[in-house]
Amino acid sequence: MIKKSGFIRVKIDGEIRELNSPEEIRLDKNYKHNIEIIVDRLKIGSDIRKRLTEDIEIALKESEGIANIEIVDYGEVHSFSENFSCIDCGISFEELTPRMFSFNSPYGACKECSGLGFKKEIDPYLIIEFPSKSINEGAIPFINMGYSNYYSQLMKSLSEHYDFSLDIPFEDMDQGVKDIILY
Repeated sequence: MIKKSGFIRVKIDGEIRELNSPEEIRLDKNYKHNIEIIVDRLKIGSDIRKRLTEDIEIALKESEGIANIEIVDYGEVHSFSENFSCIDCGISFEELTPRMFSFNSPYGACKECSGLGFKKEIDPYLIIEFPSKSINEGAIPFINMGYSNYYSQLMKSLSEHYDFSLDIPFEDMDQGVKDIILY
């Protein structure tokens, strides 16, 4: 089939083979072979642009979107794909659209800042207005233990479950207990 398409050389497992050779190419059917069609051989120069473009189009068509360009003098192989995936690791991407490049669109917005240009974060130690007080005494004013039934029940449940006291000044609590309260 490759020969009928007009190609005269292939690279099988790294070895270049001529399709017009009288010697028949035999492959072991129990082995997965790497077979590459050699589309063309070109010498680098200023006049190869059109031919190179055509060769790359043929290579991409024959290989379902993947083409290798081998620079023989340097032993380098450059792989190119028109598919939205990485040839080396296999990760795939969705097709690029203009909205991905707009910061006004959720598709193009930075995942860290949601396209706003700054990241909203809460500094947990700004929440603790009075570190010398205990939770029950009002170390965290918005968790007013005497006013809010929800937060008082939440803090009491945490203290019972993790076995710590709400009467110890916040600054004297273990870091693990502080993390439980804050996070």
